[in-house]
Amino acid sequence: STFVVRAVVARPREQALEVVKRALAEHHSHRVHRTAVQVLGQLGGPEARVLLDGLSRRRHDSGLGLYVREVLDDVQAREKGPEAVARLTRERQERLRPFAQRALTESNREGRQAAVDQLEGLGLTQAWPVLRQVFYGDASQDVRRRAAMALAWLGDTEVLDRFVHAVEERDTDDEGAKAAVYALGVLGDVRGAEALLSAF
Repeated sequence: STFVVRAVVARPREQALEVVKRALAEHHSHRVHRTAVQVLGQLGGPEARVLLDGLSRRRHDSGLGLYVREVLDDVQAREKGPEAVARLTRERQERLRPFAQRALTESNREGRQAAVDQLEGLGLTQAWPVLRQVFYGDASQDVRRRAAMALAWLGDTEVLDRFVHAVEERDTDDEGAKAAVYALGVLGDVRGAEALLSAF
């Protein structure tokens, strides 16, 4: 989707906005809508802000709704200047810090899993690095699965290859494959479709 975002943003502004409007108006996957929102965030400006504000007032699944709010806050901060951007970044880091620390260091599985739940609930893409650490390295399979679902809900496609591999290895880890199928479904990324189709 990074390639798609760059390609759309490189178009003349009016064309880019028209592409986004069509993507948001039609019935598309979670991933397509997130990508359209990401384009608006890259474009910035009054038109993008108005579209994002309108989107923030609609009913979405909670993951997309939180992402719209995050991108709208980014656009508004950039309009106010570097100090506002720095302040917003600090505020987000302060909100994430206690849950990130617990997700990585809590001694019991339930505590780490609860922290992952809290990170997902904040709806901030800044949580991706911590959630990836949990997904790749937590001692508990349950916590790793929960982190995978949180990453999918927050739109992180960087871990998609791991989800595809988990589906392909379903004979050795059925529960891990089920979590991966859920994550791929949430992401709605076309790269996961082949793995899902070949598995069932």
